Amino acid sequence: MDHSTPKSKSWQWPSSSSPSSSSGSSACCPASTRCWPSAPTVPKAPWSAPRRSGRRPPPSTPAPRPCFAEARRDAARVTQAAREEGAALIAAAREDGLREREALLADGQALIEAERAAAEAELHLTVPELAAELASRIIGEHVPAAAPTQA
Repeated sequence: MDHSTPKSKSWQWPSSSSPSSSSGSSACCPASTRCWPSAPTVPKAPWSAPRRSGRRPPPSTPAPRPCFAEARRDAARVTQAAREEGAALIAAAREDGLREREALLADGQALIEAERAAAEAELHLTVPELAAELASRIIGEHVPAAAPTQA
């Protein structure tokens, strides 16, 4: 008898996969002539006795809810304390960063002012020479440079 393809008029599940089957056999045929290469066996859950609704029955003993509620409250307290501590650390880091930023800006501004004053002093020394050279080009004759004045 060849069981590779069902030839009967009404096809039936192998006994291990049948939804209504409760036997523990692994296949519908002996191991040497299986009709399916590997018919998986699905273990039944302990609550899958005859069910009429899609829900599983309630457990026989209720879970200890007060312990869970207390643990949730403790977790909420710890979470809130961590949030507050984190916010305080962030605020302190922000203040330190702002102070450091202000110090860097003040140092940079002082450096810029010092460099500007040095450049201005150097330019004041060369202005009479540049003015005399420009006047010489315009007039076409040599014009002597005036002595630099202290401002």
